[in-house]
Parts: sequence; structure tokens; C-alpha cells
Amino acid sequence: MNHAPQEAGGEFGQTEQNKEYALWPSPEEATDNSDQDSKLSASHYFARDPIEAVESAHAASPIPEGSCGSYRAANEDVSDSGYQASSVFGATHRCEITQCLNIPAMRRLILYSYPPWTARFLRALRREELTAPVRCVRLSARNFNRGNMKLRWLVCLTLCATPVAAQQVLKSDSAEVVHFTGTIDNVKYIFGVAPPVAHLKAGNILEANSLDCFGNALQKPGDTMAMVKGDNPLTGPFYIDGAEPGDTLVVKILDLQVDGNQGVGTFGPGFGAVNSTHYTPVLEAKPLEDRIWYYPIDHDKNTATFQAQDSKFKVSFPVHPFLGCIGVAPANGEARSSIVPAEFGGNMDAPEVSKGNTLYLPVNVNGALFYFGDGHAAMGDGEVAGSAVEVPMKARLRIDVLKKKKIDWPRLENETTIMTTGIYRPVDDAVRIAVTELIHWVHADYGLSELDAYELCSKVCKLHLTEMVDPNYVVIAAIEKKYLPAKMK
Repeated sequence: MNHAPQEAGGEFGQTEQNKEYALWPSPEEATDNSDQDSKLSASHYFARDPIEAVESAHAASPIPEGSCGSYRAANEDVSDSGYQASSVFGATHRCEITQCLNIPAMRRLILYSYPPWTARFLRALRREELTAPVRCVRLSARNFNRGNMKLRWLVCLTLCATPVAAQQVLKSDSAEVVHFTGTIDNVKYIFGVAPPVAHLKAGNILEANSLDCFGNALQKPGDTMAMVKGDNPLTGPFYIDGAEPGDTLVVKILDLQVDGNQGVGTFGPGFGAVNSTHYTPVLEAKPLEDRIWYYPIDHDKNTATFQAQDSKFKVSFPVHPFLGCIGVAPANGEARSSIVPAEFGGNMDAPEVSKGNTLYLPVNVNGALFYFGDGHAAMGDGEVAGSAVEVPMKARLRIDVLKKKKIDWPRLENETTIMTTGIYRPVDDAVRIAVTELIHWVHADYGLSELDAYELCSKVCKLHLTEMVDPNYVVIAAIEKKYLPAKMK
């Protein structure tokens, strides 16, 4: 939402990081083994947590004390005098931990042999601080008979066949949750280069809040627009470690919750789709007057209620929380008002920026400098009178980075649909940008020729005008994946 049409100033979630960890035999152990005691199932070898993986294997075949050596960690010596190297099982070989695959939404640690069973080792493993392999004794090969080996190497070969293009996600150092509280004293009113309020790493989850588009200034009848410090205060910027120009920032929207029990809607002269504005002047006998509406929100029913001011009519409608403003610092050193949408994202007012969807933003500066704000509880297509049901918002977002994956405009995706944005004036140019971007995406990732993609879009593509009141208009072009070929490997 915005109140001033002028601007000031000059590319793909997860509540937890989706990792799998695998216990794996070393190549030296890929030999015939007659020991029939091992009947481990696949569940013993794969787990969402490294400790779970180790515990599972340990429970199936406990590791005796003194049977293995130590590992070296980046910040902690995890060797333990109770676990000294021993030749009890014969010749030594390398026990090593390697991040061998870097796959979007699934990073695996492959462990050659069992690790030493020490609490400090597990703590280091959970933090992924192990940096160098060391020599350790060979553990029992009893759990690696030929039947199990065939299954494990088949799975490993399948994993290693993942396409290179799918392995360009920046390493997720941690599923750490970063908390930040936005206040009227630390918000920004531009998308641009500014000192970051916090640093995030790929794989981190950001839990933060935003104020409503009026800075939470309008709370009750009698409050006026004069109380509003500025439009669309933004939470941020957040510096994303490792993000560089030419990369794509991936924002998975894990959850959005309206942070309050009411929303606000306003109308102001010079801002709207069918009244006189700076860009579309008309002869009006008298400018329309300022108005403010308050919308009670029923969290149990998930509704907001409109109460007419010139009659007793009222009606409730569903709430659909989304972020009106979300973006990164623009290219070329620009600073753009939080009112403006453009290639960097910004004030797109797109209901598609909602829970369960993934937003892709082009990275234009080191660290990306990510902002969000302008929470909406509900909004009609076009935001025609200039505002939505404006609310403060609590957001839970997972941040990732696609290295050397360049996009020109924001994109969105979920399990069923891919979506592109067109952001410009007039609206027909916004449509052209959105459709062209969608054709490029279908061609690049799904293999259709551009002409075939163009023809298919003409039959099944959907266009959505998100807003036509800001300095640029925003159109979303979408196509359901069921109409596309399988994504190319």
C-alpha cells in the first residue's frame, strides 16, 4: 500500500533445513562379506539429523570403546581419551566425513565408516565443523554384507546423478533461526544500500516482524494521516552472506501471521485507480475526501469485516495474509522508495507472496540486502482504491542462494505452478514483461522451444493484475506445471 505516487530516488522452504545424512561404508569395504548378522534397513542409514543417523546405526551395532580414532574440528578438539585408535580390527583406513553433494533442498553428508561415539563429536557434527579427515582404525565390516552394499551403492549412484544445474545452491551452513524485531525506530523507507540490521547465511530461517504500511500509527477513529511518519516502513536490510551480483536469492515463505486484531484501509486524494492522480490527471469538480476504515479480524474464523461508513451495511470476507513489500537493493547504486515496485521486487502487492510459495529475487549487490514489510490481511485485484487491509505481520522465512543463477525479474513458484512478474507502466508493457519471462523460464527449465511455449501460454497461461496504483503496475503470469513437460535434468 502507498499514499504518494512519486518515488524517492533515483532469482528461487522449509521450517527446518531439509538435509539428509547417510552412514556409508568406505570403498575399501565394498567387498564380499559373509557376516550375516547385519539386517539393517534403509531407515538406519538415512536421517534428517546427523545425530539421528549416528544413533540409529549405533543402536543396530554398538561401537565398542577403544575402537576408533579421532576427528579434527574447526573450533573444537573432539578427540576423546576413551576412544583411542586401536588395531583390534586389523589394518587402518581413512574414516572421513565429506560434503559430497550440494543439492537444492537436500544436502547429504556421507560418512565412511562409523564415527567415534563421543558427545563432543556429535556436537561438532551438528554444527558441521568437521573440516579435515584423519586416520582411524577400520571398524567391523559386519554391517556391510554384499546384499546391503548393492542397495547402498545403487542409492549413492542415483544421488550422484543429480544434474549440475541443481547443485548450485550455496552451502547451507546452518538451520539457525535468526530473530529480529522491527520497530518504528529501525525501519527504512527505501530499498537500497544501507547498514544491515543482521547477517543471514544460506539455510538460515528468519523470524521477524513488520509494521503496517502506516507504521502502526492509525489505531482508532479520530486518528489522522498526519500521524503517519512515512509509507511502507521496511524491516531490514538483512545481509545474506555469500550472495553476489548474478546470483538469485531464494525466499521460502514458511509462515505469515497477522500481528494484531484489526486492519486499516484508507483512501487519499491523488492515489487510486479511478480517480485523478499525478500520472493520470482528469478534471474533477472536487477531489475525493480522505477516509479511514478499520477492519476487525477474527482469527478463529480467519475473516476480516468491512463496515460501511455511509450506511449500516457490513460484510466479512476471508483473510489471506501476504507481504506487499519484499525485495532487495536495486542495481547500479539506486535507492528506490518503498512505494515503488521494479526489477528488484519492492512494493509488488502480490498476494502470491504468501505462505507456502517461494520467491526468487535477483541479487544486485553483495549481500543482496533483503527487505520486507507492508503486510496485507486481504486485498482485491489491482488494490484499486490504494490500500489493502493493512496489518503488521509476523514472518518466518527461509533464505537460500542460487549461485551464478541470474534472473532479470522476480519469480515465484510452488508445488503446482510457476509464476513470473511484469512490473512497469503502461499495464500492457507489464503484461509483455511477465509473459516473456514465463516463456523464457519454460524454455530454459522445461525444454519447450520459445515458440511452442508462447503458443502454450496463449492457451493455459493466467494473468493476474496485482496492483495498478503504484508508480509501476504489476502483473503476474502463471502456468500450472501439469501442462508442462518434466523439468529437464
